[in-house]
Amino acid sequence: MPTNRGLARITTTPPVPEYNIQQFLGEPPPTVPAVLKADLFSAAGAHGGPVIDRGRPSS
Repeated sequence: MPTNRGLARITTTPPVPEYNIQQFLGEPPPTVPAVLKADLFSAAGAHGGPVIDRGRPSS
């Protein structure tokens, strides 16, 4: 007598992937500002800022 102990059976179907596909196709919506620009990844666009080390108590 076969047993199916420990096996799960998927009884539902996954949702239609249209909304997932739409996230990655086309232009971004106009309400989203372009914060990641190409100059941020170049040496000319890199700007140093203060380094705050919160891991150590100040002496």
